[in-house]
Amino acid sequence: MSTDPNAEPLSPEPLMPQWSLRSLMGLTALAAGVMWVLREAFFEGPLWARCVSLVLLSLGGCFFAYAMIFSLATLFAQMSNAILAPFQPRGKQVKQVVESHEKGEV
Repeated sequence: MSTDPNAEPLSPEPLMPQWSLRSLMGLTALAAGVMWVLREAFFEGPLWARCVSLVLLSLGGCFFAYAMIFSLATLFAQMSNAILAPFQPRGKQVKQVVESHEKGEV
């Protein structure tokens, strides 16, 4: 323990967000319902189960495509920043460039 009066008190971060038991049970029930519909569709169940499964799989595919495109865009942005960073003036170089432009030494 620190005896410094200005030190911030230690507050441990929770490992999991504070979710209620009711919300976790609801999420489990929702997942069970989705799995039941998928099982019905897989075993040649009624037409509505096949349609709902097709919609759920389509939504999942769209989300997956969005995540992949976002990941690629982030990767390309990081790569271009790493390539262009050595050529961008920083600190003293900026000051020298500004002073040379003011003097007309371009």
